[in-house]
Amino acid sequence: MNYFHDANDVQLDNVLGGDLAYDYDGTTTFQLRINGAVGGSNGFSSLVWEPLLNGGGGPNWADADSLKNGQWWSTRDIGGLASGQNVSPRPTATLQEIAAANPDAYVTQYGVLLGGSGASPAATGHADAIRFGCDRWNFEPGPFSASTGGSGGSSGSGN
Repeated sequence: MNYFHDANDVQLDNVLGGDLAYDYDGTTTFQLRINGAVGGSNGFSSLVWEPLLNGGGGPNWADADSLKNGQWWSTRDIGGLASGQNVSPRPTATLQEIAAANPDAYVTQYGVLLGGSGASPAATGHADAIRFGCDRWNFEPGPFSASTGGSGGSSGSGN
């Protein structure tokens, strides 16, 4: 599974004021792809929220309802956070700490990706109800119902 959506270049510190969550099982990670970070390769990095680093990651569905308060790792060195790529244990920080150390960083994409620390090539995982700001993405069949938070499709303004 690999699903990413355009984030309309919203400033990273603005993400802290909106909804940031998803439902998952297995080793499905939530990621923010950013530009404008201090250091790194042209300021690009992927920030990764990983269930196993935040007390989850089992075979049962879970709601990660406040990713903003969790621990994130970066795929590249950025302000205030060394790369966690191929490192154990991974250095982590909260989004608030990352945003404060990278005031010009902005989110280009958000989404989910199967995999994470210790995930085998045969790992399984699923995601649903991805929330980013006013956007909500559901992968269940059927028409979306804004009044009930129903299923299918997406809603929101894109930030």
